[in-house]
Amino acid sequence: MLIILLLLITNMFNCALLPCIGNNYVGKVSIPYIGKQNVKLFQIERKKSLLTLEGIINTEGIICYNYFNRTTNKYHYTLDDNLISIINKYKCDLIDSFYDKKKDECFVKINIKLLRIKKSIILVRVLE
Repeated sequence: MLIILLLLITNMFNCALLPCIGNNYVGKVSIPYIGKQNVKLFQIERKKSLLTLEGIINTEGIICYNYFNRTTNKYHYTLDDNLISIINKYKCDLIDSFYDKKKDECFVKINIKLLRIKKSIILVRVLE
């Protein structure tokens, strides 16, 4: 019984590092000489988000959060095939991403190899 209680508490702690189900987040990034990109994130399930890109790239895809790494205090995630093809097509890398529970914001840092620039995107929660 104690083990089950500890597992439940641990699971609650890990869930606190992801946005709550139903939350919407939006952000913008401006890429010099190219244009602007809008990014939207909608938490559809406990460990699944819908990512929508509007602007330079118009697409959407699913992000699945797999497991929590206790040494880095971050979730490892997988992108669906659509998002992977976009990343490969435009020669981008996701350097870092995390959720700040205190500010209720998502942060993403990308590297655009073709342009040799790194950009940070802050996704703020949209209250409805």
